[in-house]
Parts: sequence; structure tokens; C-alpha cells
Amino acid sequence: MEFDPDEVSIPMQPGWHNNSPRKRAFWGCKQNFETYYPPAGGMVRIEKRVEPTSLEENPVLVKDFDGRFDTSYKGQFTSPKTRSRKQDYIPKFQALDKKVLRWYGFYREAIEESQVERERLRLVTFFYYLEDDSLQIVEPKQTNSGLAQGGLMERQPATKVNGEPLTWRDLAVGDFIELSGRVFRITDADQYTRRYCEEGGAPLKPAESLPENIDTTWKAFVPLWLQEKVQDRDFKIYCEALLGKTFHDSERLRRFVEFNGITFKFSCYWHDKKEGGDINDFTILYYLEDDTMQIVEVRKPNSGKFAFGTLFKRGRLMKDWDEQYFKPRAPNKDDKEYYVIKDMKVGTVLNAFGREIHITGCDNATRAWFDANEDLMGFKQAPNKPRKEVVQPWPYLEPPEYNGFGNEVDTLNGCKRLMPKRPERDHVKWNKYEGKMLRYKARMVSNPERVLIICYYLQDDTLRVFEMAVPNSGFPAGNFLMRNKYRRDPKEYSAPLITYRDLGVGKTLEINRFKLEIFACDEDTKELVKELEY
Repeated sequence: MEFDPDEVSIPMQPGWHNNSPRKRAFWGCKQNFETYYPPAGGMVRIEKRVEPTSLEENPVLVKDFDGRFDTSYKGQFTSPKTRSRKQDYIPKFQALDKKVLRWYGFYREAIEESQVERERLRLVTFFYYLEDDSLQIVEPKQTNSGLAQGGLMERQPATKVNGEPLTWRDLAVGDFIELSGRVFRITDADQYTRRYCEEGGAPLKPAESLPENIDTTWKAFVPLWLQEKVQDRDFKIYCEALLGKTFHDSERLRRFVEFNGITFKFSCYWHDKKEGGDINDFTILYYLEDDTMQIVEVRKPNSGKFAFGTLFKRGRLMKDWDEQYFKPRAPNKDDKEYYVIKDMKVGTVLNAFGREIHITGCDNATRAWFDANEDLMGFKQAPNKPRKEVVQPWPYLEPPEYNGFGNEVDTLNGCKRLMPKRPERDHVKWNKYEGKMLRYKARMVSNPERVLIICYYLQDDTLRVFEMAVPNSGFPAGNFLMRNKYRRDPKEYSAPLITYRDLGVGKTLEINRFKLEIFACDEDTKELVKELEY
């Protein structure tokens, strides 16, 4: 099989070709051999490759150099291995991913043992997933419906009655469809589903209304002359008692059905006036369905308090607990007085077992409910009055005075920590002046024959004094003062420390009650003083 270079489509880009101008192409070259006789004897045949002198004689070279550096290629940059693949093909699961069609419908549920209903409409929603042609049926949940609602059929490929697979074309508005033993009626679809079906060649019909010939309320089974009496609560209790229900709490049930899930939030605080007490912020959660409340503490970072978040767990809070808590309870009746929703006003004070809880505000949802039910409550909530938090200054203890042991830093560390740490030095100053010192020559004022050398270390502001040897002076030479930080008077701890500004030619330095007269310095000291003053 001959090799055809035209079948290989490789882009004319760097890195895709091995046709470098520095390399020679040997396709189509003539080959011959030359015999060579070495001096040591023998015969060697050497293969010679003779290249054509012109590009016309070698068509491979002509093709190689034609358009070599043409970068205007508009094709697909693919390798020969992937050239045979169809790049326009997209898998179904990728093209139709997260694309769902939605229809609405209902089915009829027969009610056998009921004097109020004969049948009931159950509303459902169909979800058709295009990526795998699966169907899911869900019944939307309704609050306090008393029915087990939710998923009717899990997502799975559905089949028709004849066993054929169900597709989205079989779901049309106005048609009946039987699935899982139920007969559903499709009444509507969303806009996306209608547009998709229209583009697919199966337009949908307009939306249908729900059937109106099904009576699902008690009024359809009660005569007109009795409807007004049935609406009377006392008459309803009387009728229920005749039928055998002698005890019930219909008011509690009514509040649960009407106000279930409605929770109000109030901000408040309690000022603990005992010794060591503090102002504690709380949040009141009031549940309207049963007039219960819960008082929880607002946690603050670094408050130092233990995590007791609940001051009063959910329950009814008595107004005067001191008298009513130990009061004997009447049989089958709770005659204690509790806080109700009308007592929850901004600015009022609640008595929570001896603690005065000041209500300072409420959230936006609570205020919106009170504004909407102003006629029912009989008042309007006052504006929020947030508590102005008083920032208590932290107590500050003055450190004790320096007592002469060690230095001032040691004394402060002993006050700050039980186990004092080694004081940290100024690393910036240490790196800048490490190894640099000021050297002065001085004489003692009380005995001028004694000559001393003062060394001042700039890296840590310490001082050291040496005494020079003087023959027949009677004073030994050597260390006069050890390296340390000194004051003019060692007994006056409030006096400032000696710095390099107290040193200079012509100045008198008083240290440990010795007066030293400085009269000379070296050249390096003069340069350092100029640098420091600059």
C-alpha cells in the first residue's frame, strides 16, 4: 500500500510538522553506493544520498515548501486519529440535559363512607425528562389538607396500556392517560412545554378548566334554612354533642388551622441589677397558634458566659407568677392569667419569673402583621427603641513601681504573666545598629587622675565603663561598670535612663553618683553621632 500525503490533514502550525528547514527531506532522492579502500586494507561500501538540486525534481519538497508558513488555515485543527470522528454529533443525554416538560392535570378519587363528599379531585403535575424519556407524577402539597400528598409515581420510563413506551407526544391537553391504576386528565401545560411541542410538530390545545359539578363542601348537603345555624359555633358544638362528641376544643383547632406557622420575633433585654450583673439581650419568639412564647439569649462573642441560650422554654408565660404559680388550680379549668398577643407591645415590660423583660422592638414581618390587623389588636406598634449599649471601660491596674531588682521589663512581665517570659528585643533596631558603639574618654571629677572609657551600645541602649591603668594610682584597671542600663541616680527609679544624647565631648555624666567629665572620642564615634543627629 502506497502512502499518499494528501490523505493526512495536519494543520500548518508549529509543533504539528517535522518539516523543519534545517532538516533534509530524503523522499524521492536517488541512492547509490561508493566503494572505499582504507589504508589498513579491506573494502567498505558507503551508501550515498544524492539530493536534487532543484525543488521541481522532487515533488515532495515542492509540496513541503508550498504554503509552509501560511497561517491563514481555516479548517479544524485535529490529528489524523480524530479526523474520522463526526464532531457535530452531540449525545442525547448532553443535548437534553436538565430539559423537563411539565403538564398539569387531575384524577378523581371516590369517597365511599362520607356524608359530605362523594368524590374528590386530586390535582397532579407531570414531569417528563427528555434526556432519558422518564416520567414523574407529583401531587402538590396543600397546607392542612389532611391528605398524604407528594410523589405519586417515581421517575421512571412509563408504558401505555398496550405495553408501548410512553413519549412526550402521548401527553396532550384534553386526553386521558392511565398510569399505575389511575386515570388522569391533562388540563394544561407551561409555556416552555407548549413551545417545545409546537416546534416538534405536536402543538397543544388551549388550557381546560377543572370540573365544576363536584361538590366538595358541606354546604351542598345542608339545607339553606340550616346553613346559618350550622355556622354558629355554639350550635355546632350542640349538634356534635348530640352525635356523641361531648368534649372538644374547636377553638384550639381553629387557631391551629388559621395561625399555624405564624411566629413573631421581638427584641428585648433584662438588666441584672445584682452585684456583678450585666445587661443581657434576649429574643422573644411568640407563636400565635397557641399563645406560647420562648425567650432565648442573644449570644455575643467573648462574653465569658456559658452557653445557656434558653431563658424560658416554649410555653405560656404567667403575668403574676408569684401569686398564681402556687395557686391551687380549679378542676377542669385553667384560671391563671397569661400573656397574650395584645400584651406584646414595643416599650412594655414583661415579668418573666421575677425578671423585668423590656421589649425594645420587633422585626419587619411582625410589624407588617400588626399593621394589617390593627383593628383586631386595637393598637399600633410603636417604633423600635433599640437599647443603647453602654461600653464599659476595661479595668486597668497600674503596674507597681520598679523595686531595683532586674529591670523595668522584668517587673512588667512579672505582673502580666504567672510564668514570665523572656522580654523580646527590638529586632529592627538590633539589625540596624548591631556592632556599632560610641566610645568616649572621660576623667573622674573627684579624682582627675582616674581615666575611664565609656562604651555606649546603640543596638540595645546599654552602657559599659572601663578604667584605664594608671601607674602608681592605687586603683586597679579593668571593669568599672558592667554592661547595663543606668540612671543618673540609681535610687530614683522614676528618673529617665541615660541615652546617647547625654554623652558628648565637654559634657559631664553623672552615673551611680560618680561624675565623669568627657573630654575625647574616636573618629568612628564622630561619624555615628553625625548619622544619628541627621
